[in-house]
Amino acid sequence: MITISLDAWKRTGISILCLGAHSDDIEIGCGGSILRLLREIPGAAVNWVVFCATGDRAAEARASAEDFLSLTTRRSVRLFDFQARVGTPGGVAGRSTASGRQQFDCIASGQVTGTEED
Repeated sequence: MITISLDAWKRTGISILCLGAHSDDIEIGCGGSILRLLREIPGAAVNWVVFCATGDRAAEARASAEDFLSLTTRRSVRLFDFQARVGTPGGVAGRSTASGRQQFDCIASGQVTGTEED
């Protein structure tokens, strides 16, 4: 196992970007790591992005993100309504106002759109 020292980040802060295709992907995939980082680096900033969250699943994603991110006040939760469709180039067809690529570029540049809760 590789050990990573968090000492430098404890002094300078850290910004964490969490990307999930579906409502519970972030929690299942790296929930433990996120919680550890938030415990060990107070004041970490977190951008939590879920690409496919509508209706009840959007409410579930929002509530879960709020639970996970309760250790920090520097947080942003953004939910999108992209839906996977078989036979679509790349497997995804967006129902959002912009294409998936445009949305991803906005996320990468820090100019994220979508349903937001800060």
